[in-house]
Formats: sequence, C-alpha cells, structure tokens
Amino acid sequence: MTEPRNRGPVGEAFLAHLISTLKGGPESRREWYEAIRALGTIWPRLPADLALRRRAQVSALLDVELMAGDAGVVRQAIRAFVQVGGPTAATAIRLARLLGHDDEGVVRQAIAGIGRTYPDAVAHRLRSFLGEPVLSAEAADALSRLRAPDSVTVKALIAALGRDSGRPHKIRRALASVVAADPELCESAIARLRPLAVHPREQLRSDALRALALMDAPGWPELCAKALDDASALAREHALIALITHGTDAHAGLVARGVHDREVRVRKVVAECLIRSTRAYADDLLAALSRDRDPEARSWATWSVWWRIRHSGDAAMHAALRDEHTEIRRRAAVLLATRRDPAGLAAVRAWLRGTADERSVAVTTLCQVGGWPDVDPVTALLRDEDPRVRRAAAFGLGSLLDRLPGRKRARRERLAATLTDMLGDPDRRCRSYAADTLHALIGDRALPALREAIADGRLDAYAFRWLL
Repeated sequence: MTEPRNRGPVGEAFLAHLISTLKGGPESRREWYEAIRALGTIWPRLPADLALRRRAQVSALLDVELMAGDAGVVRQAIRAFVQVGGPTAATAIRLARLLGHDDEGVVRQAIAGIGRTYPDAVAHRLRSFLGEPVLSAEAADALSRLRAPDSVTVKALIAALGRDSGRPHKIRRALASVVAADPELCESAIARLRPLAVHPREQLRSDALRALALMDAPGWPELCAKALDDASALAREHALIALITHGTDAHAGLVARGVHDREVRVRKVVAECLIRSTRAYADDLLAALSRDRDPEARSWATWSVWWRIRHSGDAAMHAALRDEHTEIRRRAAVLLATRRDPAGLAAVRAWLRGTADERSVAVTTLCQVGGWPDVDPVTALLRDEDPRVRRAAAFGLGSLLDRLPGRKRARRERLAATLTDMLGDPDRRCRSYAADTLHALIGDRALPALREAIADGRLDAYAFRWLL
C-alpha cells in the first residue's frame, strides 16, 4: 500500500481509503495489517484540521482492532493508536486494557505505548511489572516519563534494582530521570540507595553504585573507590564504569587501578569504556592496556586505540602508520590505502616484501585499490611459498585487471598462462581460485585446461560441474 507524498487532498483521499478498508473488512490479514500500519505512519503528517475531524472515527476503529484476536494486528494497532490518540490519559487507559494480554509482545508494546502517551494515568499498573524480569525494563522506561513522579514510584524502582531483569540500565536511568526534577525525591532516593551500595548481593550493590553516580549523589566517587577493593569483579566493573562515564580527570588514579585489576574481564571493561571517553587520561591508560599480559585484554585495548585513531582525523591516521603495535599500523595503512592515500599505498606496497601475513593483506588490498604498477608484483606472488598469499593473488588479480583502464590483452594472456600452471598447485583452494579467475579472464578458451584438471582430480568435479 503506497502512501501519498503530499499533505493536500490526496492525503485526505488516502485516509478515507484506509478508513473504508478497515470498515469493510479486508480480504487478507496482510491487507488489514498494512492499512493499520499506514494509518499510524501518515497520521503525524496530516493537516491539523483533518486530524481533528477524523480522530474520533479512526480511534473508534482502532479501538476495535486492539481487541482483535491476532497478536500481530494488535501490536500494529497499538502503534497506530498511540499516534492517533495522542498523549492523553484516555489513550493510556485504553492501552492499559492490554496489560493482561496472553501475548508477551502485545504487553510489551502496550507498556511502551503508555509510556509515550500518559503513564501517570496507570502508574500503579506499570509499577506492578517492575517485579517481572521480562517486562521490568519496559515498565521502568514508561515510568521514567511520568509528569508527576511520586515517592511510591521511586520506592518501586529502587526495589527493582539488583533483580535479574536483563537490562538493569533501564531501571537505573528511569530512577535518575524520575527524581531529576524534584530535589526532595532525589534526596529521599539517595538516602535509600546508600545502604544498598554495600549490600551483600553483588548485583544490587553494583546497580546502587551506578544509580548514585547517575544522580550525582554527594560522595559517590568515594563509594566507587571503596568498591575497587570489592571481592566481586562485577562490583569493581560497575565502579570503574561509573568513574569513567560520570567522573572527571581527577579520577584518573582510580581508573588506573582498573588497568591493573587481577581479573581480565575487568581490564576488558576498562578498555571498552575508554573507547569514546574524552578524558585526558584515556590514551595513556589504553596504551598501558595494549601491553597487557593477557592477549584478550591486549586485543580489546588495541581495538579501542584503533577506534579512537580512526575517528580522530587524517593526522592521527598518518601518525598510526608509525605506531608501536603491528595491528594498528596494519589497520591504518589498509584504511588509508582504500582511500587511495599515497602514504597508505606506500606502506601497503612495502608489505609485499614483509611477512606472510603482511604479503597476504597487501595483495588483498592492492587487488581492490591498486594500479598498473601493482600488477607485476602481485602476479609474482602467485608463486609465493605461503599458500595464503597465493590464494589472495589468485582470487584478486582478475578483478584488479578488470578495474584498470587501457589495453590489457597481453597482460591477460600472460596471467592466463601463469594461472594454467597454477592448476597443479599443491593447495586445493589455490587451484580452485586459479580456475575461477582463469575462466573469468579468457572465457571458454580455458575449458580444455579446466576439464583436464577435473578429469585427473586436481579440481573438484562437483564444485566445477558447470564446466562439464
């Protein structure tokens, strides 16, 4: 069902068509579903006077669909009803009828719809879902939009902390949002959260710490500092996340303790959190982590360093070509080469004389972005001692030649001769790649050599059955 682009009479005609479709009873479920979806999509774009005239009629039609038996139609009707009904108490109350639906997806969509309309009207119903692991995150998100939060909601959100909700950050953020505009509620919440920061359950004390940091409670950095000595790795992780996310440069010493934590998982969390950090200490701590004794922690730190370099501009990328870490130099060179940057191309071409890994990466990169000067050096690597390098060359040379301008017949013939010889390569994948590229280069003239290779078992008969 195509929606009109303009907001004039065609828009009104299209709306009338959708209303008529729902009134008459569509012939298929898909037509029904699409009509409801289209209503929700076009409603915000309708002229105000048209929306006002049609709101009651469309709301009544959608209200019927909310009670339909098909869960998929009901979920789509909820989305449309939120748009048509608008942020009113009446809309929220109607959606609240679906909170007891048998389908979990419908309940989830209804909670989200209430949050976008007027959650205050059914706050007591939303609070009841905070105890359900599957739906607590949606309920917390809806409660975070209360226009007039109260102490009962604050207590319910605090009670939901530490439960196995799957998305505890939603509850923490909802709590911080609810108390943000009310100093009295905020003080009350902080008073309730402080004892939980030393609770015996690790998840609860971790969530309490993060919530206190979100609310910028007095003394929260000191509580995080104490948590760095916690026996629980989870508590130490959350303390470090809070310090990196909500702290200042003055907390560099505390975050540095995470770099030397005894658990690899904690050091990985530090590396991950520092990726987007704007703190002055981030680069130094990531450099220290990139020399970690554990390879997994080093890998995370190296990736974090590379991400920051990549998003720091061309100057940082060029500086990375001289980085102490091979992986960062490699990533920088390849990315610059794909942009056809002279420095990047020069670095990649130098790898043609490097290790087997470097030669393989260089061949793959140059086959994608290289020029005529790269054809002969890459062709020579069809006879490289390492099969990975030969595979890369056999796979990519055809596309390299195809991209280049000018006359290529003589080059194609020479390369075809080399690839024909390569059908006897000891590596099965090298033979397969050579066969594919050979046929792409010279077409049916390659068939005799390829069929001979199939006959004597050098090529897999099933994989190349299209040649027979």
